[in-house]
Amino acid sequence: MSACMICFGFFLGLASLILIPVNIMVTRLYHPYWKYQGEFMELHRTCYYLRMILGTAAILLLLNPMFFNSVVIFIRRNYLFE
Repeated sequence: MSACMICFGFFLGLASLILIPVNIMVTRLYHPYWKYQGEFMELHRTCYYLRMILGTAAILLLLNPMFFNSVVIFIRRNYLFE
């Protein structure tokens, strides 16, 4: 739900605040790559890193929600209305 709120630009600070602890819990519970070996370890490690990147993006969005809005405005001006 918070990812949809971020995508559509509703309550960015609240959505980021919700996303951070949920992301940390899900990452630690469902992707413990250190317990596996081989190809399964690589799969879980990749998912772990991707979720950590998502959490970092949520933290950055929480710190500066206007950055997200400026990126959306830039994309709309330069790519959507050519």
